[in-house]
Amino acid sequence: HPVTVTSKYPVTLVQKLGDKNPHEIWHGGIHAQVTVNGETINIVGYHTWPFGMSRETRGKGKDLEQKSQWANGGDDYRTFETEYFINSTVKNPKYADQKLWIITGDTNCRSSLDDNYLGYGPESPRYGSNNYVLKHSGCKDITKTYYSPDKRDVMMSTTQHEARIDIMYGSDE
Repeated sequence: HPVTVTSKYPVTLVQKLGDKNPHEIWHGGIHAQVTVNGETINIVGYHTWPFGMSRETRGKGKDLEQKSQWANGGDDYRTFETEYFINSTVKNPKYADQKLWIITGDTNCRSSLDDNYLGYGPESPRYGSNNYVLKHSGCKDITKTYYSPDKRDVMMSTTQHEARIDIMYGSDE
């Protein structure tokens, strides 16, 4: 499940994410840069764990997988991966001078900004991955912030069901 960035502007690979610890990160990610009108934009794209159970319990039997799913094992694993991606990029002191960020990917988790529709409660483990991005990256959910011209609360499915698991965030600048 490779992750890539495409752009009409030249793309510079800054770093592959997860390739140095493949036993911990399932799909991986990428940190790239594009320069537009003299401004460098950092793009972080990633794909997190897609299953309900934790990685440690996958394939270890239906009962163990089901218990892990009930205990939010998959959600916790996605949050672990997201922390790694954000800490390796936006929060990494090496990139402290970088101001323009886009964070995007197949997060495989719900957003607390959709809680009006989903009703899990704002601190639900189901939102852990996306809550980490919102709380620690300095970026906003672009769909929620910019999609609706009249600023109505919208929830656009990315799964053809009642879920939005493919999300894009952007810095304020």
